[in-house]
Amino acid sequence: MAGIETCRHLHLINIGGCHEVTDINMLGQLKEIREIFAHETSVTDDGILGLAGCENLEKLNLGGCRYISNVNHLGRLTVLKELHLWSTRVSSTGIQDLCYCTSLTELILDDCIHITDVASLGRLPSLRWLSLIGTEVSGHGIKDLIHCRSLETLTLAGTRVDKPPKLWRHEAITEYLSRFQ
Repeated sequence: MAGIETCRHLHLINIGGCHEVTDINMLGQLKEIREIFAHETSVTDDGILGLAGCENLEKLNLGGCRYISNVNHLGRLTVLKELHLWSTRVSSTGIQDLCYCTSLTELILDDCIHITDVASLGRLPSLRWLSLIGTEVSGHGIKDLIHCRSLETLTLAGTRVDKPPKLWRHEAITEYLSRFQ
């Protein structure tokens, strides 16, 4: 990917499935980049630090990147709307600073088995869709989501939450989450 940083007007890059890619820091120099699809690559925590410089980034897919465990630096991406981290090694502490992504509307954390608590996500005012399929969250770990006033879809299949509905509307989410207060 050497030299990609010279493509100053690039808006979208899709390197999904390129297993040899371990570092995409150079993409942080692309100030016009809006969408990055780097799912199922071999990028590491150090290999994505530069993405914090993508101030116009709206969509980021790092799903299936098994060497990623901490994305707190992405909290600087205030215009980020969609973030996919499915099947990564992120933990509850590794996503805490995502609460600063105030434009985030969609967050997919499916099969992130180190996620036990998503309290920090309760501070995301625009979050509409949160998927936690196959995580280790419990009722206690999701209780602060009641503060997500825009939340429309919450998927909890395969978690430790007792009897979660499969698809909720905002009113049903609020009613359910109030049980854990």
